[in-house]
Amino acid sequence: GGLGIILLSLIVLPLLGVGGMQLYRAEVTGPSPDKLTPRMQDTALTLWRVYCLMTIVLTVLLYIAGMDWFDALNHSFSTVATGGFSTKNNSIAAYPQASIQWILIFFMFIAGINFSLHAQALRGVVKVYLRDRECRFYTVLLILGSAVIVAGLVEHGLFGMRSFSEFEAVTRAAVFQLVSVCTTTGFVSENFNLWPSITLVIILMFMLMGGCAGSTGGGVKVMRLVMLFRLAYLEIFRLLHPHSVRHLKIAGKSVPVEVISGVVGFFLLYLIVTTVGTIVLTVQDMDLVSAFTATLTCISNVGPGLGSVGPVDNFSHVPTLSKWVLTLCMLLGRLEIYAILVLFIPEFWRD
Repeated sequence: GGLGIILLSLIVLPLLGVGGMQLYRAEVTGPSPDKLTPRMQDTALTLWRVYCLMTIVLTVLLYIAGMDWFDALNHSFSTVATGGFSTKNNSIAAYPQASIQWILIFFMFIAGINFSLHAQALRGVVKVYLRDRECRFYTVLLILGSAVIVAGLVEHGLFGMRSFSEFEAVTRAAVFQLVSVCTTTGFVSENFNLWPSITLVIILMFMLMGGCAGSTGGGVKVMRLVMLFRLAYLEIFRLLHPHSVRHLKIAGKSVPVEVISGVVGFFLLYLIVTTVGTIVLTVQDMDLVSAFTATLTCISNVGPGLGSVGPVDNFSHVPTLSKWVLTLCMLLGRLEIYAILVLFIPEFWRD
């Protein structure tokens, strides 16, 4: 999690030259990573300053809301890095205070946004959030997904809506779980394993999606999904207008063909790894729901899954071979798949 060892290396090794931008592109996935300053070292330093500022502010707010300094600092590290580890066995359920949970929701949400946008906003360009297509897509999807989960919880009688306090409680439960899963933080405040099927489908979809490019989150990344959706639309448009010439554009700029093919290849590899991992786990007598969600949550770097690896369970009972497979899935997901799979290509080892 965090802002990445790659960005840290850009500070420690300022003489990378072209290699610096290549490493930056590997960490900040998307069609055109934003260099905030002419020098890559300065860009990395700017992003780390934003990262540290968010950590300090969150620590102070959590302390004011009721945590002690130790828990506040550790949960700040885990939130801004979208890592998800808690100092409590019950995770955030150990802190039922609404103020603590809403503070964490907000910081998980902004940790899932491209950090270059935060850096520009701190310079006074606040409208950058509204102008960014990926940020808008990410925000709208979270609002819609939360609304569906709230409706599902109320419909099945798990929460009431008879007063403002009940409305706040169900909204907080839905938003917290969805934002936590989407940003791949992995905090839990409710056992969503017991929730209705429609809410679990929404949670799994957002677990696959992950955060924005240039954020600390894992998953496929919102930018890739935006590009895939637009690519699918263009293909449908070409069926209706076979002689038209249209290019896939993001933020008004045409996306190079090699970037598009890279995104399609990444998504295909993501699905293949998830499928293979699920098969291996089911061969070792795990039920299908547990096997699939365990693989998906590991490659997306989330944490909790469903079934026997749900939010109040852990992976201690998983067979040894399956643990090795899931370990590989975590590495593949965190290092964007290509960086690991290239090691198994014979051409990589040839002079």
